[in-house]
Amino acid sequence: MPKRFRQLPLHPDSQEIMRFVTTDTVYTPNRVSQGASDSATHFQNEMQRIHAKQLYQNLLVWIDDILVYSKDAHAFVGALRQFFKTCRLHRIKLSVSKSCLGRKEIRWCDRVFSGVGIRHYPTRIEALQALS
Repeated sequence: MPKRFRQLPLHPDSQEIMRFVTTDTVYTPNRVSQGASDSATHFQNEMQRIHAKQLYQNLLVWIDDILVYSKDAHAFVGALRQFFKTCRLHRIKLSVSKSCLGRKEIRWCDRVFSGVGIRHYPTRIEALQALS
């Protein structure tokens, strides 16, 4: 997702407290700023709310990383269509360069997801073994 946090509007009540001053002017943001203490939590909650119909059925969300999955190709196309429809409805922009579609195995949040199951990424295991 490009400019992920800035895709979410900032509530008018929060705009005043998020103001910042430069030597030239005072800026009042109207979008959520990345780096504010609760931005990531807020973004995660919003993505879960927006994608609630698919969440844990055929979609997982971790902040700005979204995994759409299914048991077969036909179900995957349906899940992907629903995902795109939801994104379009909520005006969420997606990044083509950060996306990959139709993989049988994928690294997501330092885990490897496949039709066989979920396992740790090999470098994580190697790092833990190197500690002993």
